[in-house]
Amino acid sequence: MKRRAKGAALIFASIAGLAMSAAAQPQSAQAPHYLAIRGERVEARRGPGQSHAVEWIYLRPGLPVRVLGRDGAWVNVEDPGGARSWMHQTALEERRTVFVTGGRLGSATLRRTAQGDGRAVAHLERGVVAALEACRGDWRRITADGYSGWAAAEDLWGAESCS
Repeated sequence: MKRRAKGAALIFASIAGLAMSAAAQPQSAQAPHYLAIRGERVEARRGPGQSHAVEWIYLRPGLPVRVLGRDGAWVNVEDPGGARSWMHQTALEERRTVFVTGGRLGSATLRRTAQGDGRAVAHLERGVVAALEACRGDWRRITADGYSGWAAAEDLWGAESCS
């Protein structure tokens, strides 16, 4: 009986320790966090600070970027193509957008309902940036170029979570 009680206590302590360590993880380790590029022209640097060389210049307002980390006012980000760089926090905003990848077909079908057999509203080509409005299972309600509807999350970059 004592052996069982010790075993149960050890299992409980292990589970509690795992839960506490998960809570202590930075946000980027728990769930992806996305921001959108704010301006018409945003410089992305090799490191955090003006002293680092400009690596990329982004000309796509609203383009989603995944947050990898922070260093003061600088945000380490990854773009839909996988390029990683640093941007000043003022160049980014808390607006949720997604980037259409189109999966293997190269486009995403926008549907009236969150179902694979829902009536098609539009077809969005790879590279379209859309506003993310809601989630329902593996479907995302998005709006792009005046069209609104549901698209499969697998056809969108930046749609892993709706938080």
